[in-house]
Amino acid sequence: MSHRPYALLLDEPTVGLDPRIRSLVWSNLERMAGEGKAVLVATHAMEEARKHCHEVVFLHRGRVIARGSPVEVAAALSRSAGPEATDEAGLEEAFLEISEGDR
Repeated sequence: MSHRPYALLLDEPTVGLDPRIRSLVWSNLERMAGEGKAVLVATHAMEEARKHCHEVVFLHRGRVIARGSPVEVAAALSRSAGPEATDEAGLEEAFLEISEGDR
């Protein structure tokens, strides 16, 4: 990231990092996004996505099943999961609910 690219595509950028370095990585990514850089992160760390991303896209079996802010996506997935799910469900809980039969 030191050469100041216009766009970043990152796959699991914080896996295996200690909490201090993980926080530093996200701070730098947020700063770069604030400067107008395009930052695309693929991650399974739902809490990090919820906390740091403006927009998330959920893929399931190669298809987009939800797209929007973390709150919008959690609500959409919860509604898709059925009446037992609630709009307050987090991203991880909503995804687990909707993909439950796919083990």
